Amino acid sequence: MGDPLAELIEYEELAQTLLKKGGPVQAVGTLDSQKVHLMYQLGKDYPWKLVVTYDEARAKEIYEDFRNFTRDVWLYPAKDLIFFQADIHGNQLVRERVKVLRRLMERKPLTIVTTYAALMAPQVMWDMQEDIIEINLGASLQEERLCRRLVAMGYEKSYQVESPGQFSVR
Repeated sequence: MGDPLAELIEYEELAQTLLKKGGPVQAVGTLDSQKVHLMYQLGKDYPWKLVVTYDEARAKEIYEDFRNFTRDVWLYPAKDLIFFQADIHGNQLVRERVKVLRRLMERKPLTIVTTYAALMAPQVMWDMQEDIIEINLGASLQEERLCRRLVAMGYEKSYQVESPGQFSVR
């Protein structure tokens, strides 16, 4: 059984416009339940896709709907400052964000679902050539230099490591 969208003239026109112009394109008149199917079909030929929406609840809905079509979809949550500072959900948010960033660095195909607030949060830019630290068995390290490099990469020096993004010297 083929894709029912491919039988619609409007879908074909939208797909051709996206192919020729590279986007963005606008689809008007679709229901929320149809939008994810349309996004998935239109993005099948692109290894990396970004879906941006207005709030965290809608991002989670889109993420769950996308999971019906592919497992290569990731939710990139915004840092909820109230919860983040209270450390109620802090570790989980950091872990979810790091998973998405890692997947991007590995250049694996994925669809990221996020919010405008998450996109606007400052990020530390990594240089894959410079910021990968190789430690060979039996090699000696310059502790202070390594610490400075880790801090420059966005890690937090801590007495006790409790979450991703922290390191400790013992």
